[in-house]
Amino acid sequence: MLITEFFTRDRLKTSFPAISIILLLALTIVCAEAQDELPSPSFSHASGFYDNPFNLVLSTGVTGASIYFTTDGSEPDISNLEGSTYQYKNAWPRKPGDPYGPFLTGAFFTHLYTHPIKIDNRSSEPDSLTNKSSSYDTPPWYFPRTPVFKGTVVRAIAVKEGYNPSPV
Repeated sequence: MLITEFFTRDRLKTSFPAISIILLLALTIVCAEAQDELPSPSFSHASGFYDNPFNLVLSTGVTGASIYFTTDGSEPDISNLEGSTYQYKNAWPRKPGDPYGPFLTGAFFTHLYTHPIKIDNRSSEPDSLTNKSSSYDTPPWYFPRTPVFKGTVVRAIAVKEGYNPSPV
């Protein structure tokens, strides 16, 4: 019997066990075709706070796999090698008729790992995250007056053709 003949209205009323078997077979076929997931990349240093700069080495034991990473806290995305930008505001009107502030632009990037990543003290860099306003105060009273301590968040995935990417 053809599958199209099987799914007629009269046959459906009496054939729920057969439908269950067909669905189970379909799920089994789909699961059998699922790709293996790669293991996450290894990091040469454990997460934590370090007094001295160092070069962070990322590696994978899977031959032919590539490693993609970010240092801005975003999830690695192999389609984001050129970077993605977003706009936000840092100034809001306090009263009707007050001007809106200008749009500012931020960005996040994914990088292909090709050499060790320099991890260093970034406290002298601008305070980009702590200087984003969530109120109409200009400048907000809660913006830090001195540079803040900054960490480097490295997130990485392994990718290989024919496999599911590793977890972050």
